[in-house]
Amino acid sequence: MPAAASLLRDQYLAQQLGLIGFENSTVFSVQRALERAERQLLGEIAAAYSEGLASGTAVPWTGIGYRYKIRALTRVQEAMKEMAIESRDLVHKALTELSREQASLLQSALSEMLPDSVLDQLKLSKVNLRQLAALVDDKMGENATGSVAKILHDFDELGAKAIPRVQRALESAISDGASLSKTTTAVVESLKVARHEAAAYVRTVIMQTANDSARLMHQENADILQGEQYVATLDDSTCPICGPLDGNVYYFDKGPNAPRPPLHPGCRCYMSPYLKSWRELGLPESIPDVVKQQLNGRRAERITWEQWVTAKNSRLESALGPTRAELFRQGKAKLDDFATRTEIIPLRDLAAARKKTA
Repeated sequence: MPAAASLLRDQYLAQQLGLIGFENSTVFSVQRALERAERQLLGEIAAAYSEGLASGTAVPWTGIGYRYKIRALTRVQEAMKEMAIESRDLVHKALTELSREQASLLQSALSEMLPDSVLDQLKLSKVNLRQLAALVDDKMGENATGSVAKILHDFDELGAKAIPRVQRALESAISDGASLSKTTTAVVESLKVARHEAAAYVRTVIMQTANDSARLMHQENADILQGEQYVATLDDSTCPICGPLDGNVYYFDKGPNAPRPPLHPGCRCYMSPYLKSWRELGLPESIPDVVKQQLNGRRAERITWEQWVTAKNSRLESALGPTRAELFRQGKAKLDDFATRTEIIPLRDLAAARKKTA
């Protein structure tokens, strides 16, 4: 019979996989808002080009280029501002729903695992809605910070970043006397970065809200938990920041030293609850033997990222790169030497550190 920690880890993993669809849906909604802003801008470009044609000049941009550029850049600012407001509203609603679902994850996982008679004796505490609202609002505020950086208010900065890109595209089109097709293509291309950045912001804040909401529930029920166990994904995309943390247990009575995923953009890690044993929980001897086997107080057991990544050279090089992989194979560095909890250490800094210790 698997330990409760292993069963809970698998339940949480299933929830994390379900978040992929949730992320995609929310990103799609935000992208649609950005596309509407883009369509408005392209409409302005087409109107300006038609104005140039109507003037009878050989090159449609001649005579209206400067005036149009000012008008178009103003429209970029307006469209991006509208996109930012719409996106914030969309994401705020999504995060509110997500936080409530994640905060109930421990209860629902234990409900599937334990009989009601045992679950009732555990007396789980619930996270109140005010705590969850405060958590979501903290992610939305201007001073919001997380393991990655400022999150949702960066939508406002997308417009500021997009303006010089669009300006360069327009100036080039106007000076070259480009066709309408080439001009719109250049502008659409200049906005691609904004699309990618918007998607990255949304995915990161969703993962952070999911993890922080679950953490609130864990903290509310610290009387039945020993702590939390870090779980990283075992595949070629797992990085040297997250991999070495995989399987580590962070005990509540040791203080707040646990990492808080997501540790970087695109991070897929999560913290799984680590239950106390049935004796530590004060459950009676009369509980079913199968429950005693589940609530044995053992950590979740599986192959760790270190075991997985070192089993094949191809995995090691994919995760670390050839230079770091060779340093590890030669015994000149350990897997946790290559990154801090927030960033991968550059090779030049690794070399400097090795010289100091040589």
